[in-house]
Amino acid sequence: MPDHVRAGAVAVLIFVGLFIVAQSLLTAWAARQLDTLAPTGEDEVVKGVYLNRLALSQPDRLVAMGSSELTFQDHYHAVRLLHDKPTGFNMHVIGAGYRQSIHNFLVLSSLGEQLKGKRLVLFVSPTWFTPDISERAYRRHCSAIQAYEFAYGSALSPELKQRGARRLLALKGPVLEDALLHTTLHALAEGGTWGRVRYLAAWPLGRSAQLYYRFKDRWDVARFSASKRNKPYKATRVEGALNWERLTRAAEQEATERSTNNRFGMANEFYSRYVGPKLAELQNSAAGETWLKSTEYADLELVLATLKELKAQPLFVSLPVMGSYYDFKGHPAADRQAYYAKVRTIIEDAGFPVVDYGPQENEPGFMIDPWHQGWKGAVGVAQTLDGFYHGRLPESRR
Repeated sequence: MPDHVRAGAVAVLIFVGLFIVAQSLLTAWAARQLDTLAPTGEDEVVKGVYLNRLALSQPDRLVAMGSSELTFQDHYHAVRLLHDKPTGFNMHVIGAGYRQSIHNFLVLSSLGEQLKGKRLVLFVSPTWFTPDISERAYRRHCSAIQAYEFAYGSALSPELKQRGARRLLALKGPVLEDALLHTTLHALAEGGTWGRVRYLAAWPLGRSAQLYYRFKDRWDVARFSASKRNKPYKATRVEGALNWERLTRAAEQEATERSTNNRFGMANEFYSRYVGPKLAELQNSAAGETWLKSTEYADLELVLATLKELKAQPLFVSLPVMGSYYDFKGHPAADRQAYYAKVRTIIEDAGFPVVDYGPQENEPGFMIDPWHQGWKGAVGVAQTLDGFYHGRLPESRR
Protein backbone atom coordinates (compact mmCIF):
# COMPACT_ATOMS: atom_id res chain seq x y z
CA MET A 1 0.00 0.00 0.00
CA PRO A 2 1.48 3.39 -0.96
CA ASP A 3 2.52 5.60 1.95
CA HIS A 4 0.08 8.38 1.13
CA VAL A 5 -2.84 5.91 1.01
CA ARG A 6 -1.75 4.40 4.31
CA ALA A 7 -1.45 7.85 5.87
CA GLY A 8 -4.89 8.80 4.60
CA ALA A 9 -6.44 5.62 5.98
CA VAL A 10 -4.83 6.22 9.37
CA ALA A 11 -6.11 9.81 9.40
CA VAL A 12 -9.64 8.64 8.63
CA LEU A 13 -9.50 6.02 11.39
CA ILE A 14 -8.21 8.58 13.88
CA PHE A 15 -10.99 10.99 12.92
CA VAL A 16 -13.66 8.29 13.23
CA GLY A 17 -12.22 7.19 16.57
CA LEU A 18 -12.17 10.74 17.92
CA PHE A 19 -15.74 11.27 16.70
CA ILE A 20 -16.94 8.12 18.47
CA VAL A 21 -15.13 9.10 21.70
CA ALA A 22 -16.53 12.64 21.54
CA GLN A 23 -20.03 11.29 20.85
CA SER A 24 -19.78 8.94 23.84
CA LEU A 25 -18.54 11.68 26.17
CA LEU A 26 -21.26 14.09 25.07
CA THR A 27 -23.90 11.37 25.44
CA ALA A 28 -22.82 10.66 29.00
CA TRP A 29 -22.70 14.38 29.82
CA ALA A 30 -26.12 15.03 28.30
CA ALA A 31 -27.62 12.19 30.33
CA ARG A 32 -26.42 13.87 33.52
CA GLN A 33 -28.37 17.02 32.61
CA LEU A 34 -31.76 15.34 32.35
CA ASP A 35 -32.87 16.18 35.89
CA THR A 36 -31.88 19.82 35.34
CA LEU A 37 -33.55 20.26 31.98
CA ALA A 38 -36.56 17.91 32.18
CA PRO A 39 -38.99 20.36 33.88
CA THR A 40 -37.98 23.56 32.11
CA GLY A 41 -39.11 23.49 28.48
CA GLU A 42 -35.75 24.84 27.32
CA ASP A 43 -34.91 24.74 23.61
CA GLU A 44 -32.38 21.98 24.26
CA VAL A 45 -35.32 19.75 25.21
CA VAL A 46 -38.09 21.14 23.02
CA LYS A 47 -36.02 21.17 19.81
CA GLY A 48 -33.83 18.18 20.59
CA VAL A 49 -34.14 14.43 20.38
CA TYR A 50 -31.63 12.74 22.68
CA LEU A 51 -32.96 13.98 26.04
CA ASN A 52 -36.53 13.20 25.00
CA ARG A 53 -35.56 9.66 24.05
CA LEU A 54 -33.69 9.27 27.31
CA ALA A 55 -36.67 10.51 29.34
CA LEU A 56 -39.03 8.16 27.52
CA SER A 57 -36.79 5.21 28.34
CA GLN A 58 -36.94 5.82 32.09
CA PRO A 59 -39.91 4.31 33.95
CA ASP A 60 -39.92 7.03 36.63
CA ARG A 61 -40.60 9.89 34.19
CA LEU A 62 -43.82 11.01 32.57
CA VAL A 63 -43.33 12.87 29.28
CA ALA A 64 -45.77 15.74 28.71
CA MET A 65 -46.16 17.67 25.46
CA GLY A 66 -47.94 20.96 24.94
CA SER A 67 -47.48 24.71 24.85
CA SER A 68 -47.19 27.45 27.49
CA GLU A 69 -49.49 25.65 29.93
CA LEU A 70 -46.47 23.43 30.69
CA THR A 71 -43.99 26.23 31.34
CA PHE A 72 -46.29 28.81 32.97
CA GLN A 73 -45.74 27.20 36.36
CA ASP A 74 -47.22 28.54 39.59
CA HIS A 75 -46.36 26.62 42.74
CA TYR A 76 -49.40 24.33 42.32
CA HIS A 77 -48.34 23.31 38.81
CA ALA A 78 -47.89 19.58 38.19
CA VAL A 79 -44.27 19.94 37.08
CA ARG A 80 -43.32 21.73 40.30
CA LEU A 81 -45.48 19.65 42.64
CA LEU A 82 -44.26 16.33 41.24
CA HIS A 83 -40.59 17.25 40.97
CA ASP A 84 -38.29 15.08 43.11
CA LYS A 85 -40.78 12.20 42.80
CA PRO A 86 -43.11 12.66 45.80
CA THR A 87 -45.41 10.03 44.23
CA GLY A 88 -42.70 8.09 42.39
CA PHE A 89 -42.03 10.01 39.18
CA ASN A 90 -40.82 13.27 37.64
CA MET A 91 -42.29 15.19 34.72
CA HIS A 92 -40.38 15.67 31.47
CA VAL A 93 -41.64 18.76 29.64
CA ILE A 94 -41.65 19.10 25.85
CA GLY A 95 -43.57 22.34 25.85
CA ALA A 96 -43.31 26.10 25.42
CA GLY A 97 -45.41 28.98 24.19
CA TYR A 98 -46.42 28.79 20.50
CA ARG A 99 -45.92 25.03 20.24
CA GLN A 100 -48.80 23.29 18.47
CA SER A 101 -49.69 19.92 16.96
CA ILE A 102 -47.27 20.14 14.02
CA HIS A 103 -44.37 20.49 16.45
CA ASN A 104 -45.69 17.54 18.45
CA PHE A 105 -45.91 15.53 15.23
CA LEU A 106 -42.20 16.10 14.55
CA VAL A 107 -41.27 15.22 18.14
CA LEU A 108 -43.29 12.00 18.03
CA SER A 109 -41.89 10.96 14.66
CA SER A 110 -38.35 11.59 16.00
CA LEU A 111 -39.06 9.26 18.94
CA GLY A 112 -40.17 6.56 16.54
CA GLU A 113 -40.52 2.94 17.65
CA GLN A 114 -39.40 3.89 21.16
CA LEU A 115 -42.98 5.11 21.71
CA LYS A 116 -44.38 1.57 21.56
CA GLY A 117 -46.28 0.88 24.76
CA LYS A 118 -45.11 4.10 26.42
CA ARG A 119 -47.39 6.42 28.38
CA LEU A 120 -47.22 10.13 27.68
CA VAL A 121 -49.50 13.15 28.04
CA LEU A 122 -50.45 15.61 25.31
CA PHE A 123 -52.14 18.92 26.15
CA VAL A 124 -54.45 20.61 23.65
CA SER A 125 -55.17 24.34 23.88
CA PRO A 126 -58.12 26.23 22.32
CA THR A 127 -55.88 29.09 21.24
CA TRP A 128 -54.18 26.81 18.69
CA PHE A 129 -57.36 26.60 16.63
CA THR A 130 -57.07 29.77 14.57
CA PRO A 131 -57.64 29.47 10.79
CA ASP A 132 -53.97 28.47 10.34
CA ILE A 133 -50.88 28.34 12.53
CA SER A 134 -49.03 31.65 12.49
CA GLU A 135 -45.61 31.80 10.87
CA ARG A 136 -44.20 33.09 14.16
CA ALA A 137 -45.59 30.10 16.08
CA TYR A 138 -44.30 27.61 13.52
CA ARG A 139 -40.83 29.09 13.17
CA ARG A 140 -40.25 29.56 16.87
CA HIS A 141 -40.00 25.84 17.63
CA CYS A 142 -39.23 24.31 14.25
CA SER A 143 -36.33 21.89 14.71
CA ALA A 144 -33.86 20.76 12.05
CA ILE A 145 -32.86 17.62 13.93
CA GLN A 146 -36.49 16.56 14.42
CA ALA A 147 -37.19 17.22 10.74
CA TYR A 148 -34.20 15.06 9.73
CA GLU A 149 -35.33 12.32 12.11
CA PHE A 150 -38.78 12.47 10.52
CA ALA A 151 -37.32 12.28 7.02
CA TYR A 152 -34.58 9.69 7.55
CA GLY A 153 -35.07 7.96 10.87
CA SER A 154 -38.74 7.61 11.72
CA ALA A 155 -40.71 4.37 11.63
CA LEU A 156 -43.80 5.92 10.07
CA SER A 157 -45.58 4.33 7.14
CA PRO A 158 -44.96 5.80 3.67
CA GLU A 159 -48.53 7.11 3.65
CA LEU A 160 -48.12 8.99 6.92
CA LYS A 161 -44.72 10.30 5.90
CA GLN A 162 -46.33 11.58 2.71
CA ARG A 163 -49.04 13.39 4.68
CA GLY A 164 -46.48 14.89 7.05
CA ALA A 165 -44.16 15.99 4.24
CA ARG A 166 -47.00 17.68 2.37
CA ARG A 167 -48.00 19.60 5.49
CA LEU A 168 -44.43 20.74 6.14
CA LEU A 169 -44.11 21.89 2.53
CA ALA A 170 -47.34 23.84 2.85
CA LEU A 171 -46.07 25.57 5.99
CA LYS A 172 -42.78 26.52 4.36
CA GLY A 173 -40.61 28.15 7.02
CA PRO A 174 -37.12 27.16 8.21
CA VAL A 175 -37.34 23.48 7.22
CA LEU A 176 -37.53 24.44 3.57
CA GLU A 177 -34.57 26.80 3.89
CA ASP A 178 -32.41 23.66 4.11
CA ALA A 179 -32.00 22.59 0.46
CA LEU A 180 -31.44 18.93 1.32
CA LEU A 181 -34.53 18.75 3.53
CA HIS A 182 -36.51 20.60 0.89
CA THR A 183 -35.55 18.02 -1.73
CA THR A 184 -36.24 15.13 0.64
CA LEU A 185 -39.68 16.41 1.65
CA HIS A 186 -40.64 16.86 -1.99
CA ALA A 187 -39.62 13.27 -2.67
CA LEU A 188 -41.63 11.99 0.31
CA ALA A 189 -44.62 14.12 -0.63
CA GLU A 190 -44.54 12.91 -4.23
CA GLY A 191 -44.38 9.21 -3.38
CA GLY A 192 -44.51 6.64 -6.14
CA THR A 193 -41.55 5.27 -8.05
CA TRP A 194 -40.05 8.62 -8.98
CA GLY A 195 -40.41 9.92 -5.43
CA ARG A 196 -38.61 6.85 -4.06
CA VAL A 197 -35.81 7.29 -6.60
CA ARG A 198 -35.32 10.93 -5.57
CA TYR A 199 -35.39 9.96 -1.89
CA LEU A 200 -32.76 7.24 -2.36
CA ALA A 201 -30.56 9.67 -4.30
CA ALA A 202 -30.68 12.11 -1.37
CA TRP A 203 -30.31 9.39 1.29
CA PRO A 204 -26.48 9.32 1.68
CA LEU A 205 -26.27 13.08 2.27
CA GLY A 206 -29.45 13.09 4.34
CA ARG A 207 -28.24 10.28 6.56
CA SER A 208 -24.94 12.10 7.08
CA ALA A 209 -26.80 15.28 8.03
CA GLN A 210 -28.94 13.29 10.45
CA LEU A 211 -25.83 11.93 12.20
CA TYR A 212 -24.33 15.42 12.35
CA TYR A 213 -27.47 16.80 14.01
CA ARG A 214 -27.48 13.95 16.53
CA PHE A 215 -23.94 14.95 17.51
CA LYS A 216 -24.92 18.63 17.60
CA ASP A 217 -27.91 17.80 19.80
CA ARG A 218 -25.65 16.39 22.49
CA TRP A 219 -23.20 19.26 22.09
CA ASP A 220 -25.99 21.82 22.55
CA VAL A 221 -27.03 20.15 25.81
CA ALA A 222 -23.45 20.15 27.10
CA ARG A 223 -22.98 23.80 26.10
CA PHE A 224 -26.21 24.81 27.81
CA SER A 225 -25.26 23.01 31.00
CA ALA A 226 -22.10 25.13 31.24
CA SER A 227 -23.89 28.41 30.50
CA LYS A 228 -25.38 31.00 32.82
CA ARG A 229 -28.84 30.05 31.57
CA ASN A 230 -28.59 26.77 33.45
CA LYS A 231 -30.06 27.63 36.85
CA PRO A 232 -31.39 25.42 39.67
CA TYR A 233 -35.03 24.48 39.20
CA LYS A 234 -37.48 25.79 41.80
CA ALA A 235 -39.66 22.86 42.78
CA THR A 236 -42.58 23.20 45.20
CA ARG A 237 -41.74 21.64 48.54
CA VAL A 238 -44.64 19.96 50.30
CA GLU A 239 -44.23 18.36 53.71
CA GLY A 240 -45.10 14.67 53.72
CA ALA A 241 -47.14 12.94 51.05
CA LEU A 242 -49.18 14.97 48.61
CA ASN A 243 -52.70 15.40 49.96
CA TRP A 244 -54.88 16.45 47.02
CA GLU A 245 -57.84 17.56 49.13
CA ARG A 246 -55.66 19.78 51.30
CA LEU A 247 -53.89 21.20 48.25
CA THR A 248 -57.24 21.94 46.58
CA ARG A 249 -58.52 23.79 49.65
CA ALA A 250 -55.32 25.83 49.87
CA ALA A 251 -55.51 26.63 46.15
CA GLU A 252 -59.13 27.77 46.43
CA GLN A 253 -58.25 30.04 49.35
CA GLU A 254 -55.30 31.54 47.50
CA ALA A 255 -57.41 32.09 44.37
CA THR A 256 -59.95 34.04 46.45
CA GLU A 257 -57.25 36.19 48.02
CA ARG A 258 -55.36 36.90 44.80
CA SER A 259 -58.22 37.77 42.43
CA THR A 260 -59.90 40.67 44.17
CA ASN A 261 -59.51 43.53 41.68
CA ASN A 262 -61.41 42.19 38.65
CA ARG A 263 -64.68 40.54 37.64
CA PHE A 264 -63.06 37.62 35.81
CA GLY A 265 -61.27 35.80 38.60
CA MET A 266 -57.78 36.23 37.15
CA ALA A 267 -54.71 37.05 39.21
CA ASN A 268 -54.65 40.68 40.36
CA GLU A 269 -51.17 41.32 39.01
CA PHE A 270 -52.03 39.95 35.55
CA TYR A 271 -55.22 41.99 35.38
CA SER A 272 -53.49 45.19 36.48
CA ARG A 273 -50.72 44.83 33.93
CA TYR A 274 -52.37 43.36 30.83
CA VAL A 275 -56.16 43.73 31.02
CA GLY A 276 -57.29 46.63 33.17
CA PRO A 277 -55.43 49.37 31.22
CA LYS A 278 -57.14 48.39 27.95
CA LEU A 279 -60.50 47.08 29.11
CA ALA A 280 -62.56 49.15 26.67
CA GLU A 281 -60.38 48.00 23.77
CA LEU A 282 -60.77 44.34 24.71
CA GLN A 283 -64.55 44.34 25.07
CA ASN A 284 -66.15 42.43 22.16
CA SER A 285 -62.77 42.24 20.42
CA ALA A 286 -63.32 38.52 19.69
CA ALA A 287 -66.92 38.83 18.49
CA GLY A 288 -67.62 36.45 15.62
CA GLU A 289 -64.47 34.36 16.09
CA THR A 290 -64.70 30.59 15.83
CA TRP A 291 -62.44 27.71 16.82
CA LEU A 292 -64.37 25.22 14.71
CA LYS A 293 -62.59 25.84 11.39
CA SER A 294 -58.83 25.47 11.51
CA THR A 295 -55.96 23.60 9.84
CA GLU A 296 -55.04 22.65 13.42
CA TYR A 297 -57.60 19.83 13.27
CA ALA A 298 -55.69 18.18 10.42
CA ASP A 299 -52.43 18.63 12.34
CA LEU A 300 -54.04 17.06 15.41
CA GLU A 301 -55.10 14.11 13.25
CA LEU A 302 -51.46 13.75 12.11
CA VAL A 303 -50.51 13.45 15.77
CA LEU A 304 -53.25 10.90 16.43
CA ALA A 305 -52.26 8.81 13.40
CA THR A 306 -48.62 8.86 14.50
CA LEU A 307 -49.48 7.74 18.03
CA LYS A 308 -51.62 4.95 16.62
CA GLU A 309 -48.98 3.70 14.16
CA LEU A 310 -46.25 3.77 16.79
CA LYS A 311 -48.52 2.07 19.35
CA ALA A 312 -48.09 4.67 22.11
CA GLN A 313 -50.39 4.93 25.12
CA PRO A 314 -51.20 8.64 25.45
CA LEU A 315 -53.58 10.64 27.57
CA PHE A 316 -54.90 13.87 26.07
CA VAL A 317 -55.75 16.82 28.30
CA SER A 318 -58.10 19.36 26.69
CA LEU A 319 -57.75 22.66 28.49
CA PRO A 320 -60.26 25.53 28.64
CA VAL A 321 -59.90 29.27 28.45
CA MET A 322 -61.26 31.60 31.13
CA GLY A 323 -64.93 31.65 30.17
CA SER A 324 -65.90 34.94 31.85
CA TYR A 325 -63.09 36.79 30.08
CA TYR A 326 -63.95 35.33 26.67
CA ASP A 327 -67.61 36.20 27.24
CA PHE A 328 -66.47 39.78 27.82
CA LYS A 329 -64.42 39.66 24.60
CA GLY A 330 -67.48 38.47 22.73
CA HIS A 331 -66.29 35.01 21.75
CA PRO A 332 -69.54 33.01 21.66
CA ALA A 333 -69.90 30.56 24.54
CA ALA A 334 -71.69 28.16 22.18
CA ASP A 335 -68.66 28.13 19.89
CA ARG A 336 -66.36 27.33 22.80
CA GLN A 337 -68.54 24.46 23.99
CA ALA A 338 -68.80 23.11 20.45
CA TYR A 339 -65.00 23.28 20.19
CA TYR A 340 -64.49 21.30 23.41
CA ALA A 341 -66.94 18.65 22.19
CA LYS A 342 -65.31 18.47 18.75
CA VAL A 343 -61.80 17.97 20.11
CA ARG A 344 -63.04 15.36 22.58
CA THR A 345 -64.85 13.46 19.83
CA ILE A 346 -61.88 13.49 17.44
CA ILE A 347 -59.53 12.11 20.09
CA GLU A 348 -61.96 9.50 21.39
CA ASP A 349 -62.80 8.37 17.85
CA ALA A 350 -59.07 7.75 17.35
CA GLY A 351 -59.21 5.38 20.33
CA PHE A 352 -57.42 7.48 22.96
CA PRO A 353 -58.59 8.76 26.36
CA VAL A 354 -59.08 12.48 26.86
CA VAL A 355 -59.66 14.49 30.02
CA ASP A 356 -61.90 17.39 28.96
CA TYR A 357 -61.68 20.41 31.25
CA GLY A 358 -63.95 22.51 29.03
CA PRO A 359 -66.79 22.39 31.59
CA GLN A 360 -64.44 24.03 34.11
CA GLU A 361 -63.94 27.22 32.08
CA ASN A 362 -66.12 29.21 34.51
CA GLU A 363 -65.12 27.41 37.70
CA PRO A 364 -63.75 29.89 40.27
CA GLY A 365 -60.03 29.48 40.82
CA PHE A 366 -59.51 27.09 37.91
CA MET A 367 -57.76 29.62 35.65
CA ILE A 368 -55.10 32.09 36.77
CA ASP A 369 -55.28 34.18 33.59
CA PRO A 370 -57.20 33.89 30.29
CA TRP A 371 -55.16 30.92 29.00
CA HIS A 372 -53.43 29.07 31.85
CA GLN A 373 -54.73 26.81 34.56
CA GLY A 374 -53.62 27.89 38.00
CA TRP A 375 -54.48 27.52 41.67
CA LYS A 376 -57.33 24.99 41.78
CA GLY A 377 -56.98 24.11 38.10
CA ALA A 378 -53.29 23.41 38.45
CA VAL A 379 -53.93 21.06 41.39
CA GLY A 380 -56.66 19.27 39.43
CA VAL A 381 -54.41 18.73 36.42
CA ALA A 382 -51.55 17.56 38.64
CA GLN A 383 -53.86 15.03 40.30
CA THR A 384 -55.01 13.80 36.88
CA LEU A 385 -51.41 13.29 35.70
CA ASP A 386 -50.51 11.53 38.92
CA GLY A 387 -53.49 9.23 38.48
CA PHE A 388 -52.58 8.51 34.85
CA TYR A 389 -49.00 7.59 35.76
CA HIS A 390 -50.30 5.20 38.42
CA GLY A 391 -52.90 3.67 36.12
CA ARG A 392 -55.94 5.64 37.31
CA LEU A 393 -58.21 8.10 35.53
CA PRO A 394 -61.14 9.95 37.12
CA GLU A 395 -64.28 8.54 35.49
CA SER A 396 -66.06 11.91 35.46
CA ARG A 397 -63.45 13.44 33.20
CA ARG A 398 -62.89 10.74 30.58
